[in-house]
Amino acid sequence: MIFLQQNSACNRRRREANKIELWLSMNEHSHIEDCYIFVSCIFDGQHENEARDKIKELSKNNKVYVVGCFPDAFPNDVFPNVKMHSLFGFGKFLDDTFGLTVPLESLPNNIVNNIPITSGCTWNCAYCAIKHGVGNKLISTPISKIDQMIENSSKNETLLLSGEDTGLWGIDCNQPFSQLTDLLKTKHTTFAFDNMTNEMFMINFDSLMELVNLNKLVQITVGLQHFDNYVLSTMNRPEVDISKFVEAIKKLREKNVTVVVYLMCNFPSETRQHVEIQIEGIKTLKRMGVTFCLFNFHRKLNTNIPFADIDLEVRKKHFHEVFMATQLTPLIT
Repeated sequence: MIFLQQNSACNRRRREANKIELWLSMNEHSHIEDCYIFVSCIFDGQHENEARDKIKELSKNNKVYVVGCFPDAFPNDVFPNVKMHSLFGFGKFLDDTFGLTVPLESLPNNIVNNIPITSGCTWNCAYCAIKHGVGNKLISTPISKIDQMIENSSKNETLLLSGEDTGLWGIDCNQPFSQLTDLLKTKHTTFAFDNMTNEMFMINFDSLMELVNLNKLVQITVGLQHFDNYVLSTMNRPEVDISKFVEAIKKLREKNVTVVVYLMCNFPSETRQHVEIQIEGIKTLKRMGVTFCLFNFHRKLNTNIPFADIDLEVRKKHFHEVFMATQLTPLIT
């Protein structure tokens, strides 16, 4: 029997786990010796530690197949009874390993409603482990393949356009982002953009609004991380004109587009003043009905960024304050 496990994971790894779960439900696998497929996520230090601990626990008495980001980020980690496989091509790997009647690679997109439009990330964010898992070479899915995946998907459900930074689509092949949105405008379905950095969101905003005005774009996730540009600069994140960013979000919310904003708390350079700026920014967007996904900084870095002189208990208090701000009831929904 094959069992599925995962640590707390990002949206991409959760979708992969959901697809594997469906694949297992479509196949008889009681004849297979008990083993685990573990879908790993290493977004930050906490996720990395969870994944490593879970692999150790599962492998004590079982054979374990690890997919997700962990194998690429830590290729030299060795565990008994564990076989690791790269993030890319894991479907074929599992099909070749188990040889079940319905291949994982054959599952059509309408099962998961996910259209991967980019892989790899060209940014060098100081806190992030994703680039170690997926690499820093950007690969945009060809427009013809995106078209085909959309046509093969359900026309009755919103399709998620996914990637490490979906706003980077086309840069590696000298194609304008508007070529992608022009294609989406012709389709009889709605779309959601996953994981777009603050800078690419602003650069592509006019093209995104064209989709919004045609009722084609219903949700977008934007990785802002902080409302203070000094903190963004120490994160190696692109700076952003916060007033223009807020105005852009306001325009989306006026059209009832669901907006999710990623934020980070307790980055080493963050002081009390920066925490207060973060809270005020959250309150501004919360009044518009924006949803937040908040991460607490964990990862130890090889960095020259000095930690602000704030002890652990105060940092815990800061996180609690920021978290509570994200939970405020919005005034506009």
